[in-house]
Amino acid sequence: MKLETKKYWDDLIKKSITKFFILSALYDKECYGYELASLVFRNSFGYCSPSFGTIYPTLNLLLRGKYVEKNEVAIGKKKKKVYSLTKKGKKAYQVALQAFHDQAILLSSICDNDLK
Repeated sequence: MKLETKKYWDDLIKKSITKFFILSALYDKECYGYELASLVFRNSFGYCSPSFGTIYPTLNLLLRGKYVEKNEVAIGKKKKKVYSLTKKGKKAYQVALQAFHDQAILLSSICDNDLK
C-alpha cells in the first residue's frame, strides 16, 4: 500500500464506484455483460474500465441482494444473460446518486480549499 501515490488513490476510488456505475448503466437500460462494461466505460468518460472479473462478481452480489435480475434472451443461435434493475435496485441507485452527489460537493469544497 502506497498512500503517497496517485495510482493508489485512483485504484481505490475506481473500486469504490464500480457498483455505482453498474447501477447507473442498468438504470438506463437492461444489458448483457459486455454491453454493461462498455456502458460503464462510456458513462464514466473512460475513468472506469472494469474487467469481466469485476463486472460479474459485482452482478452476482447485486443478484443475491435482489437489486438486479437476470434473464436469458435468444440472440440468433446464442442465448445471452441480460441484466436489469429491480424496483429495489432502482431505489438503491437513487440513494447512491444522492450520496455520491453529497460527497462530491464535500470533496470539491475540500479540494478547492486545500489545493490553493
